[in-house]
Amino acid sequence: ETLDTGPIILQKAMDIEAQETLGGLLGKLEALCEQVLLDTLRLFRSRDEVPAVPQDPAEATLAPQIKEEDLIIDFAKPTLDILRQIRACNPAYGAWSSLDGRAVKFFSASRVPGAVSLAPSGACFLHEGHFLIATGDGAIRPEVILLEDGGFYSADSLARLGLLIPGSRFGA
Repeated sequence: ETLDTGPIILQKAMDIEAQETLGGLLGKLEALCEQVLLDTLRLFRSRDEVPAVPQDPAEATLAPQIKEEDLIIDFAKPTLDILRQIRACNPAYGAWSSLDGRAVKFFSASRVPGAVSLAPSGACFLHEGHFLIATGDGAIRPEVILLEDGGFYSADSLARLGLLIPGSRFGA
């Protein structure tokens, strides 16, 4: 099975920012693809023959299908891995974990430099007035969380509502 293994007629590069989400990347790719398509059509109109660079079929790869287990956050992993997973799943899937038997999806979070917890991975704790979740090597501050009720919240707002308390543990 192959995909996109034909000759390359026109190719453009783009930067992917460190904090890019799936949704942001798809928007940038849509704009870039539109421009490449228009440039390719102009190229075909202006020439009798268009140069094409063959691809080596042996180098072709297919991206693996995303499985449900790919979306589950393992808070024992390093902070940066968790943040990348959350961004990669935003907005289409939502990386998630469980809290008190309920699924909680994470759409945005940030690294908290200097926040070190002696709590186990996935445990919630307060640090400088903010609600954090312990990771394998530090902590994250959840910024946009989706609960099963369909509401979006920050960890701090969930704490004010009494839905998160220090010591609660995700994934347990």
